[in-house]
Amino acid sequence: MSLRCIAPQAHPCNPHRGLTFDPKGRRSLVSKLRNDRVWEAAAIAAVLLAAAALRLVGLASLPPGLFQDEAINGVNVQTILAGAPRIYYGEREPLFMYLAALVTLLLGPTPLALRVTAALSGVVGVAAAGAFGRQLFGRTVGLLTAAGVAASLWLTVISRIGLRAITLPAVECLGLALLWRATRTGRRRDFVLSGAVLGFSLYTYLAARFLPFALAAFVVVALVVDRPRMRRQLSGFVVAGIAAVVVCLPLGVYALHRPDMLFGRPDQVALPGGSAFLPALVANVGRVLGMILVYGDPNWRQNFSGAPVFDPLNGVIFLVGLVVALGYGLTPRGQRRAATADRRPAALLVLVLLVVMLVPSMLSVDSPHYLRTAGAALPIYALWALGLAWLARTASRVVQRPASDAHASSLAPAPDPRGTPRRRWGEAVLLAAIIAVAVGVAFARTGWTYFVDYARNPAIPDAFNADLAAAGRFLSTSPIWQNDRANVFVTDDDRLNRASVAFFLYLRLPPADRANWLDERTIGSFFAQNSAVPLPVAPSLYVVSGDGQTTLDSLGPAVQRSTWIEDGGRVAGRAIWAAPATADWFGHPVGAQFGRWLELERAQVTATNVALRWRILAVPDYQPSVYVHVQDDQGHTLATADQVVGFAFQNWRVGQELVTWHPIHLPPGTPPGRYHLTAGVYRKETGAREPAVLGGQAVGDVAVGDLNLTTPVAGSVAVGHAVDRPIAPGLSLAGYDLGDTVVEAGTRLSLTLVWKATGATRPAAQAVLFARTANGATVGEWNGPVGGAAYPSDRWPPDAAIRQVLDLPISATASGPVTLTLAVRTGDDQPLGAPIEIARATVKASTHQFAPPHPSHPLNTTFAGVGTLIGDDLPDRIYHPGDSVPVTLYWRSAGAGPAAYTVFVHLLDAQSHVVGQRDEPPVHGSRPTTSWVVGEYLADEHDVTVDAKTPAGSYLIEIGLYDPRNGQRVATGTPDNRVLIGSVRVG
Repeated sequence: MSLRCIAPQAHPCNPHRGLTFDPKGRRSLVSKLRNDRVWEAAAIAAVLLAAAALRLVGLASLPPGLFQDEAINGVNVQTILAGAPRIYYGEREPLFMYLAALVTLLLGPTPLALRVTAALSGVVGVAAAGAFGRQLFGRTVGLLTAAGVAASLWLTVISRIGLRAITLPAVECLGLALLWRATRTGRRRDFVLSGAVLGFSLYTYLAARFLPFALAAFVVVALVVDRPRMRRQLSGFVVAGIAAVVVCLPLGVYALHRPDMLFGRPDQVALPGGSAFLPALVANVGRVLGMILVYGDPNWRQNFSGAPVFDPLNGVIFLVGLVVALGYGLTPRGQRRAATADRRPAALLVLVLLVVMLVPSMLSVDSPHYLRTAGAALPIYALWALGLAWLARTASRVVQRPASDAHASSLAPAPDPRGTPRRRWGEAVLLAAIIAVAVGVAFARTGWTYFVDYARNPAIPDAFNADLAAAGRFLSTSPIWQNDRANVFVTDDDRLNRASVAFFLYLRLPPADRANWLDERTIGSFFAQNSAVPLPVAPSLYVVSGDGQTTLDSLGPAVQRSTWIEDGGRVAGRAIWAAPATADWFGHPVGAQFGRWLELERAQVTATNVALRWRILAVPDYQPSVYVHVQDDQGHTLATADQVVGFAFQNWRVGQELVTWHPIHLPPGTPPGRYHLTAGVYRKETGAREPAVLGGQAVGDVAVGDLNLTTPVAGSVAVGHAVDRPIAPGLSLAGYDLGDTVVEAGTRLSLTLVWKATGATRPAAQAVLFARTANGATVGEWNGPVGGAAYPSDRWPPDAAIRQVLDLPISATASGPVTLTLAVRTGDDQPLGAPIEIARATVKASTHQFAPPHPSHPLNTTFAGVGTLIGDDLPDRIYHPGDSVPVTLYWRSAGAGPAAYTVFVHLLDAQSHVVGQRDEPPVHGSRPTTSWVVGEYLADEHDVTVDAKTPAGSYLIEIGLYDPRNGQRVATGTPDNRVLIGSVRVG
């Protein structure tokens, strides 16, 4: 590389202008030019080799896996090779696919073929960037631009993944280099060629759509600031524009028929509209500009997460280049030197490109985004090269100035402007050192960051779906997958990104199935391996991520063998082969039926999980959900595990079994004791529960086991309202949680107290909680052991924090504001400290009806301790499956009941199977039986939905009351403690 070309006398049109010629003749000129070309060729070759090394070394294994967008590109390549080319691929431009098709012919249908295509496109982009810089600013800036692009961490990363964005910088650089060359030659054919290449850029990547706007903006700016020069070139730009339109014409015709091509993907990633747009845009502008020096793309696929474009040293050089370009572009016309005037349009073009090609990322989510800003790489590295050249030129001027200039006599002979040979040698060494340091730092940073830090980062396999790709390779060799996909079960970790699996299966599919290569059933049946495991009905294969322990625990003796799925020596998952087996080994029997769909056969309870084994009785028309409640002896629900069954109902088979897993997370501070586990099935969209039948009797919840805690649940105990007050020796009240500060009269106020052991010992204390009105009247009282009977306070270790949930009964006749006061006493009712007021609440008085109603169907059935069912209303008409049957019950109260009972209303077929069910407290929960007043009447409405698949016929209606804490029905003196109130007809 000739370093003299960056000297002040160098001219952008002729990098050799200003060189010193041997006065003896032409031979020294030819020799000089030949030497310069040799050095330039050697420098170009070195840059390209370094670029190729960064992009191709280890490409078969780094990055690992195959991202789903790469996989989709790979399948598009296969359609091209199968003779079905397209002008556009959904939301994907086609150039990359056609280039990859050529490489695939050589390397085969592998991920490597896609990534080699990207890597070679990146190397071509390096050469094209050099040509662009050379055309605009001369040979040295061109070589430095190529070196900057070659050493770029940003462009290296996106050159090693099989995505189309990397083709944009290559085509963009080549087209702009040809355009600038055309402005020098003035030949029409050169403008046509440049326009054709620039038009072809729209076949590369979505962000290329901003390139025409950048060129149009440049023309407008140039006409404003340098009208004479731009007017001479205007006709050429028009010719280039026409050529670009002609090249883009097929794409335009396609877009007329498929407008989603133009707006589909932009709409998906655009910033929010309305009033949220401007704040989002302002934030994005800051992030996108900051990516150059501060914080880059956080996506591991496109960058070493968060790494800016430049390291600190080269970031400073970029800023110098930006200032230099602004100086060239903004210098007033009368103050321009010849060199500055020549560089003015070039600087303006680079500055306009920088601004416009950053806009795609500014206008979209997930900014900064190194794919959407790929078009800005060219101006960014051109400015860096311009800054490095300026620094080198400035250093050369300092070296060229003789040390004695300031003291030289005016009569002394003028010094040779070239200086002594030693000075010229020192100048060359200094220039080479400046450039070598900057470029070397850039190459070293990229090499170390990518091949060491990036390669070792544990986030990389996940970013590129390495486990999924390994699963796809494994399945492509599986006889079970090839012959019986219905019995292949794949973890739903793979569902959303299933293209990374399906790519490896595509060529093994029959040609008729390839159009549906991304359908879930093409791969197998997906299941949530940690929450729902379908059991085999025939020899089956399970492909799971991680160690697959939950799947192994679900299958038990059904497992025949298993093996690890590996990817380059790294464990990427597990394959498990299984055959049908009996269920006797699994937990304990339950035998409950939920609706017409599921039978809960068995349950298995551990300290952290509840596993339920189900048999499918019929395929439902929705995706069921299963809940598991953990309740204490008073019926308080302390924890809930609630989840949709993670095995799509479309894949269910009658008679098949599945196991669902439900993690138990009791809140920290839960005291030791026995806790009861109940389960149910419901429809999440509506909240409607499936009717449960146990032992031939309809029930609310089904008991599936008990959980015995021997120590308090560890962890930090959270409180909604902190108190932190001593209340007895060695005992303080840390705080409380009050669910609702407004409570209906006659109901219970739910309160959670959090106690704290503050000393080494404390007595077994009793707590008393009062609700008192403003005049001191007590309208509610609760008392019981501090911490509960199973874990009295004298057994607590120091610093223990214990949660205690209690229900404070409120008088049915109370109303208005009340104060909650807490006192602690000994077992013989001696106070241990002064009572403290902890909270306030409001009691909402209930409306009581004492005038007797007139039901259409009188009854007289007594429910012990609660009241009398005196009748019901039931419209006499024909109902249809899916209809709601309105049933109104009329009660006469015997007073506040001993518990808050639940009313059940069931529709029964001739075999006493439940075809419709409604379980809820009276009057939609607003009048629990604990709030009833002696002698009042209540109208209690219930809407019972008839099952959608109920056949025509007559169905009995049974009603009753039960305690939701234990399922025990209230005695009525009738069989099964139920009342048959009539029947309905379903037609």
